[in-house]
Amino acid sequence: MAGLFYYLLCIITGLAAISVFLPGIGNFTEKTYSGKKIDFPSVFVLFPASVIVGTLPMAWLTYALACAFSKSENPLGTANVITIIADLIFIGTVFAFRRKAVFQTVKNSVRGIRAKDIIFLLFVSSITFFIMFLTFYVSNGALGVGLSVFSDFAPHLGMIRSFSCGNNFPTSYSHFAGEDIKYHFMFQFLVGNMEFLGMRIDLAFNIPSAVCMICLCMLLYSLSVKLFGKRAVGMLAVLFFLFRSGSAFTDYISEIDGSFKDIVQSLKDNGSYIGKTEHEDWGLWNLNVYVNQRHLAFGMAMAVLAVMLMLEPVFSAIKRISEKLKKITEKSGYGFFAESACFVRESLFSKEGWLVKSFRLPIFCGLMLGAGAFFNGACVIAALLVLFFLAFIADRRLEYLIAAAIAVLLSLLQSKIFINGSALQLRWEPGFLAQVKTFFGTVKYLNMLLGILPVVLAAAFLMVNGWYRWILAAFISPIIFAVTFQMTTDVAVNHKYIMIGCMFVCAFAAALIYKIYVKRGIAAKAAAILIICLMTCTGIYDFSVLVKKNAPSNSGSVLFDLNDPVTRWVMSHSDADDIFLTDWYSLSNVVLGGGMLYYGWPYYAWSAGYDTLEREEQVHMMYEAPDPDTLRQLVEKNNIRYIVVEFANRTNENYFVREDVIQTTFECVYTQGEGEWKFSIYDTKSVKL
Repeated sequence: MAGLFYYLLCIITGLAAISVFLPGIGNFTEKTYSGKKIDFPSVFVLFPASVIVGTLPMAWLTYALACAFSKSENPLGTANVITIIADLIFIGTVFAFRRKAVFQTVKNSVRGIRAKDIIFLLFVSSITFFIMFLTFYVSNGALGVGLSVFSDFAPHLGMIRSFSCGNNFPTSYSHFAGEDIKYHFMFQFLVGNMEFLGMRIDLAFNIPSAVCMICLCMLLYSLSVKLFGKRAVGMLAVLFFLFRSGSAFTDYISEIDGSFKDIVQSLKDNGSYIGKTEHEDWGLWNLNVYVNQRHLAFGMAMAVLAVMLMLEPVFSAIKRISEKLKKITEKSGYGFFAESACFVRESLFSKEGWLVKSFRLPIFCGLMLGAGAFFNGACVIAALLVLFFLAFIADRRLEYLIAAAIAVLLSLLQSKIFINGSALQLRWEPGFLAQVKTFFGTVKYLNMLLGILPVVLAAAFLMVNGWYRWILAAFISPIIFAVTFQMTTDVAVNHKYIMIGCMFVCAFAAALIYKIYVKRGIAAKAAAILIICLMTCTGIYDFSVLVKKNAPSNSGSVLFDLNDPVTRWVMSHSDADDIFLTDWYSLSNVVLGGGMLYYGWPYYAWSAGYDTLEREEQVHMMYEAPDPDTLRQLVEKNNIRYIVVEFANRTNENYFVREDVIQTTFECVYTQGEGEWKFSIYDTKSVKL
């Protein structure tokens, strides 16, 4: 299967590239950041890094070549042939000169692996593949889309099919066709290319989605162990990440009036996400996000990898300055001002605090983050925020500056190419989704949303030393950013920054709970177990609701016939240049055929930053055109190729469709059904005289 071969080639490419640019990554997990020796397998870093590092250049090269050959008969086919040949040459060259080093790195990567590591990996993989295929699958010739992902899958599947079926080069947004592309689309391109290469769409979407989610968990596990030296901390961190902390569960059961049996029955009967903060009913904070926004895990894994690699200079500074402070203390005794002056001098006015040790690492991280901007831009911004705050206490600050400069320049270059005008509009907008947008109102909102997590983090802040406190503060910075600034039209989009910040701080929460548990006494262990239960109960219940909402046995999927005649007609008769005038579609057979919608469901385009009001007015004018001349002028103005008239148009209360005018003006090239359920497609290139 060519699609699977392409994805495996991405991973091998990543392995080859890492062996050249980061040859020391095989030894990355030999010690903690503080220098304590740990017996931890580097495969938990090497494999995710290979996936990320290989996918980025492979996808971008394929995309760039497809754009270059956009006027040819088969641009994506040509692009894939050239990309695969070039990639095989690269891999062959690397293996020819560094074969022993690569094989030794792979061999050593599993050294130190334990049964608990394998159990952890199986646990994460089982959950991940289960939820991916639960919400998106093919069975008996039908494509099943889970109810909890049905809405957001409309633009995702539309973009995927616009590449696999429609040659969408240069790229336009499938739900707002004919303009620039403001949405990060490269993960959808990867999936679309894999489907183009012969992979069934559910496999093409689910496999990279699951692999990226597993990679994210592997990296979070590694980061936690690297920080605190204990596997148990890493496992707890991943557990807290998968099953988020929140007060929703305890609030919900506290309001059930009845016996324990009544509470159990109510929980069993409930089929909706619980929680009192705005949009919790969307599943905005739980695992549903990762099955809904499949590109998010890739971006978050990329952010964790960059932060993991760039934490080394922080601990280099910790070791160096701590030794200086120790000498001052031994010489003149404890003194706050003396220590502060030493810190400022050694941190800000020493060559170690600024000079570059190696250009390789910052260039690598900068290129990786910059190339990931159109895979998920929010994750790039979050990673840069964390790195910005880490740089305050790190050695080799110029390395942070180099990485940030490269990432920002690449991001701006891509935005300049794909987006007309400004991609982001940063403005001060405190409060996020809090009902009362004041400081205390925001704190109250976060406490309601995150449950016991803020209390655990406050305790963790007191537990660790001053250096680790700053690292914790850096990890929290995306959360602070989310509740103080707004960069897009829809403030709810900021939820990604909160989720990224919560992911990072899971390591500190896990370290605190582990420290409590290992203390002597049953009371301490009981307290730790209780905190774990409070930290995960909302997320675990959300997971049960996710399963319940999407289970096929509960009619939790919307089914689409893979051989639906409308879908097949759109696939065979239209291209990405052909814009469809339709009603406000979410996910439909036209979308699954790769049809580019002039005005799809408006929330998608509005939240991405498009001007939806003008197009809504144009839609009304075209469907209500009083005569053929007016209709032809409007169609030409808006570059409409096909006009769809169906039940949704005929029953729309916002406009009255003049089907008689459309029939008089253009040829009907497809029709099925009768009466008001009749589905018709009119070709504006076939004008009636």
